[in-house]
Amino acid sequence: MEWTDVYEEHADNVFRFLMYFLGNREDAEDVTQETFLKAFHKQDSYKQQASIRTWLIIIARHQAIDRVRRKQRGKLLHNLFRREQPEQIALPEEMLFQSETKRELYLEIQNLKPDYRAVVILKGIQELTNQEVADILGWSEGKVRVTFHRAIKSLGGKLMKEAEAYGMV
Repeated sequence: MEWTDVYEEHADNVFRFLMYFLGNREDAEDVTQETFLKAFHKQDSYKQQASIRTWLIIIARHQAIDRVRRKQRGKLLHNLFRREQPEQIALPEEMLFQSETKRELYLEIQNLKPDYRAVVILKGIQELTNQEVADILGWSEGKVRVTFHRAIKSLGGKLMKEAEAYGMV
């Protein structure tokens, strides 16, 4: 396995997943690099039962969850010591979407719980198959379908129309 080829072929997909999942370009870039470093060091554990893309997104998802947990712990400790109110999370300087509708949908996706967010990004945005999403998340295909349906439903009535317009349902 030639790692420069693997990186060139899959870095954009991993980055896009992380951008949606983390909602921050800097974190997405960092975690993309961490993902490929971890994959390189763990390449012996790749069993080729799933595609390399699936394996990389599994790693990326775990790395992203770890990043979110570390940030949350850091903010909590910072706020406890400084006795300040938690700050609002600012939107990335470069908005992913230009239109207001897409921006609203993006923000709503960021507010979903992590499992819902992951399945919406993987299935609805990255257009992976139910089987690929199931492999990445360690779920059955049935759970992917049900969770995706619930996630889309939780986006709310107003955004349901936009999700349909963008082919997410």
